[in-house]
Amino acid sequence: MKERITQDAIWRYPDSGMTGQTEDEVGPGAILEQLRQVFRGTQRFVSVKAAEADLSPLDYFALTRIEVTKGMSGVALGRELGLGRSSMTGLADRLEDAGLLRRRAHPTDRRVVMLTATAKGRRVVERSLTPVLSDLSKAIEKLSSKEQVAVSRMLVDVAAALERSSDSDATPSPMVPRIRTPSRRPARP
Repeated sequence: MKERITQDAIWRYPDSGMTGQTEDEVGPGAILEQLRQVFRGTQRFVSVKAAEADLSPLDYFALTRIEVTKGMSGVALGRELGLGRSSMTGLADRLEDAGLLRRRAHPTDRRVVMLTATAKGRRVVERSLTPVLSDLSKAIEKLSSKEQVAVSRMLVDVAAALERSSDSDATPSPMVPRIRTPSRRPARP
């Protein structure tokens, strides 16, 4: 019988060491506990890598987003991070002063400021992300194609559930960028 997700199911497995490796261990409560561990591990990873780079977690996260996207506008990054203009300007100033970020005018719209990582910024991101991405890739490669599809669908559903349950009036956490879904909000003209 399938386990129904209840408050009891959510809290049944706190730090129980359950791995979810057998059918007896897999269920909504165990999966929710594993997601909690992933979130906690992600926060710890960002904090450690930020400290290693002598950055705040927010500045580190912003630098990784800028590098992974190969550059983005300050407005777009501010939207993702839930930052207003003055906070975004301060963040860009800190990264630029550290030699990690370069500002330049957009090639076709000079009103838009584009943010790109410098060579030093790229090295910081590469040194911190390459080992973990390699480990994650190895874990994913162990899954069959069907398992990869199932995990991918579940992660999309988890992200959508988190987005739906977030308070639209609240300022998003700078460490958890909001996920935009087409069905939630129409694109601006």
